[in-house]
Amino acid sequence: VKAVPFTAQLSASEPQPVKKISAGEALMAFATWARPVSTNSLRAIEGSVAPIPCLGSETNECPMSEQCFTLPFWAGLDEVINQ
Repeated sequence: VKAVPFTAQLSASEPQPVKKISAGEALMAFATWARPVSTNSLRAIEGSVAPIPCLGSETNECPMSEQCFTLPFWAGLDEVINQ
């Protein structure tokens, strides 16, 4: 893929060249700009933040939970999210 330079119009009279940056630099710029959101804030907005529905309530009522091979993974992720 070839990078194509472009310009940003900062004013009506002077277009300015845009600095070329890598995807990693763009991601780092966004990560430092974006503010982390607490899980409490997300819960207030979205409700449960459980990664799968069967972990979204106090008791797991899924009839397949005893046979579910992925449940320990999702339960561990849920624990990390809630720390």
